[in-house]
Amino acid sequence: MSAMTETGTITVTARVAFGTKDTLKGFKPLFKTERERAKKLGREPEWSTDGLSGREAAAKRAQWAMFKEHLRETG
Repeated sequence: MSAMTETGTITVTARVAFGTKDTLKGFKPLFKTERERAKKLGREPEWSTDGLSGREAAAKRAQWAMFKEHLRETG
């Protein structure tokens, strides 16, 4: 496992424009902040699916996905 690979991910190779790697490195702090925020918010009791039926849990996950998208759009 290389240093850049996290659990649950795979390494891929893609042909991209020159400078793309450096551009993406600039976004790394933003991605880290977003990941930490999503983890923190995901642990909130209002987003828990414990004890819900499959349909209710699916609805709760859909609400969570929409809420995360809203957070991304608003910054």
